[in-house]
Amino acid sequence: MDALFQAFNNAGHSLFEVGGCVRDRLMGVEPNDMDFATSALPKETIEILTSAGLASYPIGIEFGTVQTILDGEKVEITTFRCSESYTKGDRKPSVVFGDSIESDLARRDLTFNALARRSDGSIIDPFGGEADLANGIIRTPGDPNIAFTDDPLRILRAARFVARGMGEIEQMTLNAMCVHKELVLELSAERVFEEITKLLMAKHPVLGLRALDATGLLRVLFPELEPVLDFTEDTGKWHHLSVWEHTLMVVDNTPPIAEVRWAALFHDSAKPACWSKTSTGIHFLRHDHVGSEIWDSVARKLKCSNKFREHVSTLIFEHQCLRNNMGIKGIRRLIHRLGDRLDNLFYHTRADIIGHVPHIV
Repeated sequence: MDALFQAFNNAGHSLFEVGGCVRDRLMGVEPNDMDFATSALPKETIEILTSAGLASYPIGIEFGTVQTILDGEKVEITTFRCSESYTKGDRKPSVVFGDSIESDLARRDLTFNALARRSDGSIIDPFGGEADLANGIIRTPGDPNIAFTDDPLRILRAARFVARGMGEIEQMTLNAMCVHKELVLELSAERVFEEITKLLMAKHPVLGLRALDATGLLRVLFPELEPVLDFTEDTGKWHHLSVWEHTLMVVDNTPPIAEVRWAALFHDSAKPACWSKTSTGIHFLRHDHVGSEIWDSVARKLKCSNKFREHVSTLIFEHQCLRNNMGIKGIRRLIHRLGDRLDNLFYHTRADIIGHVPHIV
């Protein structure tokens, strides 16, 4: 890394380690990704890397990003930006290059991601990100109304960092999330799917889902879950929680496998529509089948792959089957139907059972 800093310094340009990798180092965690910001324009970055004997890959040169390989790891170097905004439904930003590290940090999503590290290890922290990191405060570097208008994905990122256990959302930031929640509908489906998947895969997904619920974002993103959130009918002798609280408990008890956690989130989505009360008790007939259809509709809107969509749909469709007395032939048929998805069905079913009345389980 020293050689990289030296190469840019020799060329008369500044270079800083930035963002999540600086945050992770302050947390005592080895960064997964290495990102740098520089005063050099993209073509100048390529020239500097070439002169230093390093490879250069213009993976996003129109956005100021050039990739290289450092100690066997991919590293991204991006020209300072002073603004970045997205057109409705677009995955690629409109970028204006900046002239200082401070302007670059100002347009980042959250204060503890608006950090930079010099070559000598000293930290540049114009927005109090290090203190927010220590105190568990999640907030934007500047006015959250501007930050969320420039890129509504930042609204979801705030909830994701709650799911990571990074703290609680500061009140002004939380208020702005509520005010601007409809802006997430302008995001491309792929960006929403990626961000919610990251939230579900985090250490505390339920905290993130509660943040989405509290701000109204969950209803905006997934109106299919609104009946679940509002359902107040008797759930029967097998459940001691509401359908939504049961759903959260199932999510919380699944392993961090994307297909399993998406299935957990939508496995009971059809219960309100399938609810009935007879002389024999409370029933949710065919909610597993109808729930898989609801998920199929959601997945198509999210534009996730057919393989992923069908995997999750199968887990929802089959999530009741392991409780039946199947017999040897039934088990063989299940193995044949599910193939390599069988383990994930076990994970999902186990979590679902845990979410039932404790003394019955």
